[in-house]
Amino acid sequence: DGSTFYVRNRAIPYRDSKGKMQGFIVIVEDITERKQAEENLRKAYSELKETQIQLIQSEKVAAIGQLAAGIAHEINNPLTAVSCEAEMLLKDKKQDKETNESLKTIVEQSERISIIVDRLLDFSQKKDYKRASLNINDVIEKAISLLSYSAKVEDIKFAKELEPNLPPIIGDIDLLQQVFLNIMLNAVQAMKKGGRLTIITHNGKITKHGRRVTDVFKHGQEMVVAEIKDTGCGMDEGTLKKLFDPFFSTKEKHAGLGLIICYRIVQDHHGSIEVQSKIGEGTSFIVRLPTNKGEGGKDDGKKNLSN
Repeated sequence: DGSTFYVRNRAIPYRDSKGKMQGFIVIVEDITERKQAEENLRKAYSELKETQIQLIQSEKVAAIGQLAAGIAHEINNPLTAVSCEAEMLLKDKKQDKETNESLKTIVEQSERISIIVDRLLDFSQKKDYKRASLNINDVIEKAISLLSYSAKVEDIKFAKELEPNLPPIIGDIDLLQQVFLNIMLNAVQAMKKGGRLTIITHNGKITKHGRRVTDVFKHGQEMVVAEIKDTGCGMDEGTLKKLFDPFFSTKEKHAGLGLIICYRIVQDHHGSIEVQSKIGEGTSFIVRLPTNKGEGGKDDGKKNLSN
């Protein structure tokens, strides 16, 4: 019927009574089931390993979130006092030029610390989402428009492959826009000598035979998939493993909180985010978000963003 199966061949020499070779007895054994069992075992081991990594990441995010909240609150009060005192001294006309420059530096760096503290709070606190039905293409188009000037300056071309008539998702348009804007901005910054930023959207569905243990979706769950691919420098395996770690950044003067906040937002929307990259071959971010339909494609009006 054209199907493929695996066999093991064994050939046994056949001789007559005088020892003269007469031929071979060939035994052909069908080992398809055994090979399939071995493949299933390898797949199960791989999925178990991925699940362990996912669990470790989730636990790490939760623990860092609690720590971040405490640090942010402890920093805020003395930071405000330092900033206010420096601004008051700047208003004093008796200060010499050198002192004024030092005070300006204090104010500027205090503002930078304040931004980092705000990001820590964004990461650690559960927000009240503006729950609404939306089209992922609209969110992506808005993010592209906000980046159009930066992309033009860096000689980067956009290539859009947005599937029309995508099913709606339930989410917070501002937070999802923050996710795609952050990913695209990282892509732009990775293409120092220009390049192409490709954005693809399409439908997806978890099937019984295609589902991975690490997927957060149920069997039959429909989803929308958004892939952002750049032609930048790419990342090595070591960087990929740390990419969603808090405070990890490959760029100078960056707090290393952008991607972990994106991870948290997507997680709170019951979705998943995946990164694929190779040195010299660019990077792809794949974001999967559930549609406004339950298992089997039925409308699910009870879906919400609470954990």
